[in-house]
Amino acid sequence: MKIKKIIIAVTIVLLIAATGCYQIPVYLPPFGLDKDTTATDTSWYKASSKNYSLSTVGDIRGLAALVDAGKDFAGKTINLKRGTYDFSDYPDFQIGGGDRFNSNAKKGSANTFSGTLNGNNAVIRGLSINGDGTGKEDDSSFGFIAIAENASINDLVFEDCTVSSNASATGIAVGYALNSNISGITVKNSSVQGAEAVGAVIGRLYTTGGGNTYTIENCRNIGTSVMVDGSYHAGGIVGYINPGVIDINTPTTIENDTVMVIGNEVDLTNGARIEAECHNGSIVSAGGITGSVTMHDENDLAVVFKDNTIKLNSSGQIEASGGTTVYRGYLYGFERSYKPAENIIIPNTDGNRLVLGGEETMIVGPSSAVKDGEKYHIIN
Repeated sequence: MKIKKIIIAVTIVLLIAATGCYQIPVYLPPFGLDKDTTATDTSWYKASSKNYSLSTVGDIRGLAALVDAGKDFAGKTINLKRGTYDFSDYPDFQIGGGDRFNSNAKKGSANTFSGTLNGNNAVIRGLSINGDGTGKEDDSSFGFIAIAENASINDLVFEDCTVSSNASATGIAVGYALNSNISGITVKNSSVQGAEAVGAVIGRLYTTGGGNTYTIENCRNIGTSVMVDGSYHAGGIVGYINPGVIDINTPTTIENDTVMVIGNEVDLTNGARIEAECHNGSIVSAGGITGSVTMHDENDLAVVFKDNTIKLNSSGQIEASGGTTVYRGYLYGFERSYKPAENIIIPNTDGNRLVLGGEETMIVGPSSAVKDGEKYHIIN
């Protein structure tokens, strides 16, 4: 028994001595990705790779630097580690930019992102972009991703962000999207303002034709105000949708595309508003999902709205004012067409809900903002 006690005592002494000489490794997770202030980092990039994992603000800033250098990431996938990325210390940050198009939908002198970005529900917090007074107006675009071309942007959350510009394409997630799919984007408690086409998620979405299908799916605007201060289109999700455009000033005869607008939600019940105010005597439009859609020819499958939800109350509203003609709609404000009015093809609508002051109704269709008659989705 005495020998056993001696062995135990010696063991305890040795353990105490060991802990005094050696530090036991302990893994502590990072306090939070939102505290990352790492400088621009491109060390993760290898030209031969197809897949990249980003985990810090510095990595994302590195992505922007690479896109600005002309690397569009076509055929490549960016996976963003889930966490919170705080951009409040990096004003005017965006990925890409430049002239989005000259006189048509083709890329102008722009740096575009053309890859796949999987956000994995990461949170982008404190993004602040001010495009006013920079000289980047007219054909410029502003947003976290300024210009997405042939891209796929998925599963990102934007919180407490502010984006403003005097440009013609302004969105919090994407300024201008060409032939791109956008899904699973949530914008919360933020604001976006621009001169022409403004949306909480996307400013403008254009496609170039060929019978393709693109989607804006499962995006959410939770308490985010959208303001056009100039002319044209303000939308709760996307400012302006134009399927199958080649020249924005000329009717086309190409096989046009379909844009599926599915399962999106706009909740303005915290007092956020969608507003369009015109100052130049032009058309002005505001819509719960999109400010405006454009049609082209009799074969145009146009835009399909399905299973979208708009929540409003006495303080959260959709407003438009000024201009020669004013349009407001729960789904879309204005339907622009290059065809005679009697040949306008009405966008399909199905399963869309309006929750007004807590009472739910269905937004039935088809309906049109420019054709007289039953305007089911139009706000009187």
